[in-house]
Amino acid sequence: MAALGHHRPSGASRAAGRRQAAGERAEGGAALLEMAIVLGLLALFLFGIVTYGITMSYKQNLTQAANEAARAAAVAPSGTAATPPRPPPTGPSPGRAPRATTPRRASRARSSSTPAPVTPPAGA
Repeated sequence: MAALGHHRPSGASRAAGRRQAAGERAEGGAALLEMAIVLGLLALFLFGIVTYGITMSYKQNLTQAANEAARAAAVAPSGTAATPPRPPPTGPSPGRAPRATTPRRASRARSSSTPAPVTPPAGA
């Protein structure tokens, strides 16, 4: 005989309990799927932010290099090339025996350690 306060479930209530447990499992699977989708989108968003930051860094470096090149060109004395032309190679030709060469005397060009003055244009 059943004790007071303890109810023995009937067949209909046992089936309802099984359906409830099965429903909880189905909801747990849905939550897992939703979490996987959200985490995937979050990871995609984070990688997009990092990639955008790297791209902006490259753009900033390129802009800085262009600014420095423009400043160097503006400060350089007019009429001088940025790099002088190279003389043709004087080494031995292919198929011939190498000749003994002596080094040429270095030119006595002097460089100034003071920067050139920059003056604004007359109309500025």
